[in-house]
Amino acid sequence: MEKEKRYAKVHVAAKYYEVSKWTIYRWIEEGSVDAYKNPGGRPWFVELKEKGSDETPQIDPGPRSAVTVPTLGSGNFVTNF
Repeated sequence: MEKEKRYAKVHVAAKYYEVSKWTIYRWIEEGSVDAYKNPGGRPWFVELKEKGSDETPQIDPGPRSAVTVPTLGSGNFVTNF
């Protein structure tokens, strides 16, 4: 017997997968998740896969750039107004 599929709106799917809604939209564009729009065209409904299964979408962190945060006394702050 086939397991029943569960679908949710984008914001619910984002909470379920612990990602942003923009990540869900990217996964939809990439085809990483099964999704469909209701007959009126909005909103998207995303299939929720069991967490930890091979079918669960994986987050690709991509390249990260180093960020330098100025500290007090480093001369990077404007002090004279």
